[in-house]
Amino acid sequence: MEFRQFILRCGVVLGCFLQFLPWSEACNCLVNHPQTKYCFSDFVIQARVLEKKRIEHPDKSRPINYRFLIGYRVRILGIFKGGDYLGDVEEEWIHSPDAGGLCGVSGLVRNGEYLLSGRYTRDIFYMTYCDMWSEWDKLTEEQLFGMTSIYNNNCKCRIRGVIGIINIDTHSKDSYTASYVDRSPLWDDGSCRYNPVASLFYKSHDCETMYSHCTWANDTCLWEPSRDYNLCYQAREAMWRHRHTNKYLPVNVPKRRLRCKNTSKRFVRRCANAYERRMQKRRLAQGKRPPVKYLELLLNGYTTNSTITTSTVLMG
Repeated sequence: MEFRQFILRCGVVLGCFLQFLPWSEACNCLVNHPQTKYCFSDFVIQARVLEKKRIEHPDKSRPINYRFLIGYRVRILGIFKGGDYLGDVEEEWIHSPDAGGLCGVSGLVRNGEYLLSGRYTRDIFYMTYCDMWSEWDKLTEEQLFGMTSIYNNNCKCRIRGVIGIINIDTHSKDSYTASYVDRSPLWDDGSCRYNPVASLFYKSHDCETMYSHCTWANDTCLWEPSRDYNLCYQAREAMWRHRHTNKYLPVNVPKRRLRCKNTSKRFVRRCANAYERRMQKRRLAQGKRPPVKYLELLLNGYTTNSTITTSTVLMG
């Protein structure tokens, strides 16, 4: 009974606290591959923006904050999808929400050339921040080739998005050691796994978005390999390995032994200590007194350009 009263009091306090929090509108979109955006769009076009203005929504019953739209008058340069809706028109109006909470696109500039996609609802062409609105010059050859026919022919393949980054620390050391020689578990799991957040986290290119598409092969859906995709994947794997090798290096992978040289200033203390231990054992085996510490000679004025002979080290 007391526990139920405690929970009730906590709920009341939390409700009172939430009343004083400022409510904000934010756009939430799933990070989808261009192939997924293409398959779920009604139109995909290449267009040049001719005019931009704020217009009123045809639906007068909408709230005042959502009653206006951003209108873009565009010249259609190419149609990749949606020819039934567009017909033979050369110019068309593309609309986007004016409110940030509805994911409006307000960054298109006049005379800019873009790849645009969206829906056709209530006799208007409608696009949001979640659709494609990329600059035409920044598209890769794989993306342009995909817009022509590849994306449309592989819409039956499902690209599996990943929420966040898979934490390697949660994996056991044995499982990591087994997969160390193969590939990281972030992008490759035998299917069309899509994890652009991890690519951004490791400061690498999003290889799947830029250089590949999901295609049906061997009774499953896999990323289509290519020269650019393989090079991008290898570079991304190298960055991932560089960050995790020191912490999760398997036992069967030999560690590189650093050679001690006089010019290796970074390892001079480590090399000097190792030299002292070897000389100490040698002198004790011969029944002689210990030598002067080699490290003290280096730190007391002997530089890497100085010549330290065996007689100098063994004096005393």
